[in-house]
Amino acid sequence: MLDRVEETLKMNRIEHNRSGYSIQFKFGGLSSRIRIQYNPNDDFCSLESGETALAISSCLIFLGASLVLISNSGFLGLISACLLVSAALSNALILLVTQIKLLDLKSQLRSSGIYL
Repeated sequence: MLDRVEETLKMNRIEHNRSGYSIQFKFGGLSSRIRIQYNPNDDFCSLESGETALAISSCLIFLGASLVLISNSGFLGLISACLLVSAALSNALILLVTQIKLLDLKSQLRSSGIYL
């Protein structure tokens, strides 16, 4: 089953590393690292990515920015809040780009019979 995943990744010119029953790859640019694991006992593939950590960190950064804006810290507080919001927006952009690229890859894998 991982051979079909590997063929799809090669067809899309995505660099990947295969070790045992898992394949790790990154789409390039603004995207997070993704791992596809195969369990031969269940004949099941699972997809893991760091998107949960990015989503949680984005929420925490937005919370920090709102707390800085609420406090009476003046102009420096406004600058730090803007920096925090830009960091959270970049995390959200990474999440969005990864999800869009994953949708395309998942549809290609479905056509070859692999459901993630």
